[in-house]
Amino acid sequence: MEILTITLNPSVDKNASVEGIEPEKKLRCTAPKYEPGGGGINVSRALKRLGTEAETFFVSGGRTGDLLENFIEKEDIKIHPFKVSNETRENFIVQDSITEKQFRFGFPGETITAEDQNNILKSFDNIFPKWVVISGSLPQDVSSDFLIGIIRIFKNKNSKIIVDTSGEALMKTAEEGVFLIKPNIGELATLTDKKELDENSIENSAREIIKNRKADIVVVSMGG
Repeated sequence: MEILTITLNPSVDKNASVEGIEPEKKLRCTAPKYEPGGGGINVSRALKRLGTEAETFFVSGGRTGDLLENFIEKEDIKIHPFKVSNETRENFIVQDSITEKQFRFGFPGETITAEDQNNILKSFDNIFPKWVVISGSLPQDVSSDFLIGIIRIFKNKNSKIIVDTSGEALMKTAEEGVFLIKPNIGELATLTDKKELDENSIENSAREIIKNRKADIVVVSMGG
């Protein structure tokens, strides 16, 4: 296997638009469109469009999980769903067709039981990808130590690991050390113990992480 993407908190994204968003008013939305969501899943989808195959592992539960699997398979991506009892989450995105502003409502994912976490780690025993991309948030009540456990499994297989996450999970990932991390400017400041960064200090802070062997490559997202 060349590339494996991992999504621990996937979603089905429901998209619609409405003509003018006002409080306490019944809003008539357009018919919703559904798409698979979640960091690693979207990496596989993007790579597919660029002509590169990337198999995708994700947690899948309930009716929404079945929908998610179906949507990804329709894009001709090889999937490795791990079945859990809790329902896969949905997110809701609505665009105001007058102002063209987008409102994104994200829901927390259901927790993954301790037994399922152990079984997820075991499921990686016979997978030997050259590249592993772990992207997206963690479900609620799931410790960042679980993410580190996944990272260590694939480090022992000499996989090159790319991680795009946030908060405590990002901090622990940097402590563990991986091939590539992708903080935003605020996260980069936190990783390098600085209150804030300006454009002139971003590159130096990224190089500081590399010098300390927390990552071989640091990609800093600059946008909102």
